[in-house]
Amino acid sequence: MAQNLDSVRVAALARIDRSERNFKIAFFAAALIESAFIVSFLLLADFSNRMHVLLLISTVSCYSIVGFGLIALGAHINRGIARVLKALEINPGNIGARFRVGVNLTYQSKYDQALTALGESTKFSPHLWSFQVAYVLFELGRKGESAAIVEKYLKEFPQDEGGTLTSMKALLAASAGNTKEALANINRAAEIGKDYIHFHHTTYTIASTYALLNKRDEALEWLRKTADTGFPCYPLFERDPNLNNLREDPKFQAFMKTLKEQWEGYKATL
Repeated sequence: MAQNLDSVRVAALARIDRSERNFKIAFFAAALIESAFIVSFLLLADFSNRMHVLLLISTVSCYSIVGFGLIALGAHINRGIARVLKALEINPGNIGARFRVGVNLTYQSKYDQALTALGESTKFSPHLWSFQVAYVLFELGRKGESAAIVEKYLKEFPQDEGGTLTSMKALLAASAGNTKEALANINRAAEIGKDYIHFHHTTYTIASTYALLNKRDEALEWLRKTADTGFPCYPLFERDPNLNNLREDPKFQAFMKTLKEQWEGYKATL
């Protein structure tokens, strides 16, 4: 099992190195093109014309802001996963760190690697592990296996702390076209988890379920609850195919625009 986790760690570090190389290539290519534009502008501009001067200043200022923002993004984007991997290198037996590797990979949509990492961390928390693995299997299209984990956990722990596994049951029902069962499990999950400190994972699954059912207003309402209660995960919301029915909705687009601005603000200060 340690070998499996080592392979995940090596693969994740390789992805980090590759993404950083690609970022540098793209950044310097863009800088080269922009430099050529500015040189051309300098050669052709009439500096006695105030409009030309203002245009030059505005162009340089705007692209400087964008450039510095990209540098910050490139430095930040892999920092969290790299830190967790470093913790595992120091203490390979840290199952909490192993679990966090799996969670981080999940929300980067690296589901195969996430499943391997989560498979190493069963003892960390049966509740959280069951939810995360069921979710990853669902995203991989292995819905029968996902449903089996959900049913096993709910049989052993019918109180379902936070309603997370009940919300997964709703998502599975919606994906199978069973609207009545999906709505019943949404209501049950919402009732169970309403006072739970980490309810945002349940709210996100409820939002995803409503999106699959093409109930856009309800989905957006629960997405807002998710973002407002500790899980404003813009990259996940942007990529998750479960939310595809919302993509053309102007209210969803406005929500995502605000969320992206918030996310970029967080990145700039971390």
